Amino acid sequence: MPPADAVKSLLTTIGTATDVDRVHAEELAAELEWSHPALRQAGAYLAHTPGADLSGYLRLLRAVPENAPESGSRQRPDADRAVARAWALTRARIEHIDPLAIRVVRVLACYAPDDLPRTVLNGLEDAGETALDEALETLSSHGVADLSPDGPQVSVHPQIQAVVVDGLTEDEHAADRATAAALLQAALPPEPWHPSSWPAYARLLPHAHAVLPPESPAVNSVADHLYATGDHRTAHALRHRYHAVVHDTLGPEHADTLTARADLATMTGETGDVAGALDESTVLVPLTERILGPEHPTTLDVRANLAHWTGEAGDAAGARYQVTMLVSALRRVLGPEHPDTVNARVHLAHWRKHARRSLLTRWLPGR
Repeated sequence: MPPADAVKSLLTTIGTATDVDRVHAEELAAELEWSHPALRQAGAYLAHTPGADLSGYLRLLRAVPENAPESGSRQRPDADRAVARAWALTRARIEHIDPLAIRVVRVLACYAPDDLPRTVLNGLEDAGETALDEALETLSSHGVADLSPDGPQVSVHPQIQAVVVDGLTEDEHAADRATAAALLQAALPPEPWHPSSWPAYARLLPHAHAVLPPESPAVNSVADHLYATGDHRTAHALRHRYHAVVHDTLGPEHADTLTARADLATMTGETGDVAGALDESTVLVPLTERILGPEHPTTLDVRANLAHWTGEAGDAAGARYQVTMLVSALRRVLGPEHPDTVNARVHLAHWRKHARRSLLTRWLPGR
């Protein structure tokens, strides 16, 4: 911040304007490298801590060791070190008045910095909604988090996120990330392809990218949403990462791996690589039949995909034959009125029409 603005902001926050206070405010602002997130914390600390004053805060700040956990062990720019020093004091104060707020900010530090829907935090273990609201208000009043005017979104400055994480052990941060990922997964709407869920996904996507590990089943929901909204390439990249992790973790013949591989084949075709999708589906049909059985849902899906990409590659007659066999299997397994059976019959009519047109195209010139 410009020095004059920093001093003015600090004095306004603590509600004082004497000459002595102005001198101390200038000294404190310089000590904190004119950093806005550091000065916000300092001002909030002074405004909400009974008996605190500028000179006392300066003494406390100068007593924070450079190698304190909250200051981080790695080299930081001056502004980042200032935020870390301010956080050391803010953290001690918040721990004293509301320990839950520390748990909350550790989870918030895992997400993207801006506009996390407040409802994502509702599943935090051993924390009711009222307690969560109070914790968020504590973080906001101490300059750590910002709440949107109507309350539904939470933001934390990236520098504050960084110093919060830097004060944790690897195991602590891993546990916080797992909590953040589980909360995010629970908040994702159940029908990612349906337009009614798109606004919610749009709000959650930056946070999903920040916390969901590649092997999380929620990645598939995000990929489905991206596919439904036309971002096929990003959806394909997510599917590819998910398949790679599941393949390495569970092995190439595990049911989850085969399902992920089938989904990836579909995404491959949707990005424009019809030949690649056809080749992969051709390999997958006998593989899933052997490992999962000819009537397993994944096997039936793979057969449907093979028929589709066969037709898209120009072989309408081959697609018609494959869908004819698929309809028979679906009638037997699911019944004639099941949505999957009806859908396959629609595709059969489609490929019959195209096969007839293809036959006429070849026959008429000679005739």
